[in-house]
Amino acid sequence: MKIGYQALFEERNIIEVIDFAKSNNFSLVEINLNSPYFFPENYGKEKRNLFKERSKDLRIILHAPEGLGIVNLQKSVREACVERLAEIIDFGYDIGAKSLTFHIGMSVPIAVSGKKVRFIEIYEEIHRELIDETLRWLTNYADSKIALCVENTGDFKQNLAKQILTKFLANNSLYLTWDIGHTNILNREDKRVEEDFFTKYVDKIRVCHMHDNHGKTDEHNIIGDGNVDFIHYVNLLKDYDVDFIFEVRPRNNAIVCRERFRSVPNI
Repeated sequence: MKIGYQALFEERNIIEVIDFAKSNNFSLVEINLNSPYFFPENYGKEKRNLFKERSKDLRIILHAPEGLGIVNLQKSVREACVERLAEIIDFGYDIGAKSLTFHIGMSVPIAVSGKKVRFIEIYEEIHRELIDETLRWLTNYADSKIALCVENTGDFKQNLAKQILTKFLANNSLYLTWDIGHTNILNREDKRVEEDFFTKYVDKIRVCHMHDNHGKTDEHNIIGDGNVDFIHYVNLLKDYDVDFIFEVRPRNNAIVCRERFRSVPNI
């Protein structure tokens, strides 16, 4: 198993990320590009080559910034998000990153007769066309550069989104990031549906985000501070080419997670 931590708040440049990961014997690190210190425009060709050289014995994966949703109906906004994702794909390729996790985003919620309904449910065919078109462009652009992994958050759980994603998963142009903390906060039926989906496409999972919660909200706690069944999920995934990331903050909590994880029986 390849186990790592997600870099976000403490580091001020990518060299610090690589050095922290190596000094703490992680074989893997996920760079969260929400941090302004990790923006691609901060690093020219020389620095990118340096990162690639410096991380030869360390696997690098990336997490795209929040808010780059591809389900936005506003054409100019959606195209700006895609353009930014293309810049990140190029950055990942230049530094030798293996995968890029991204969110498809969340469509607009609107109140209808006392309940919230999302635009993806109301304008289904319009969303079907734009999501399909956008994913086709992104996967073609990322081909041979980096593995694109969509994470289970936002409109991921919508049936329409899963229908479209299935097509790209089937032709090996798209992969999955399974955040098991996100799955743990779903109600019983939604949880069953999500687990069934990931189990069906288990060979497409490239990243697993691990953190704990008590089944109600997305807390991102240290392993053991919650009720996530890590034994169940890890045993499903450990025989596949999955990168396991402790998505907890601050970064020293990832070290605690690793020690607790190692003490869990039957993994």
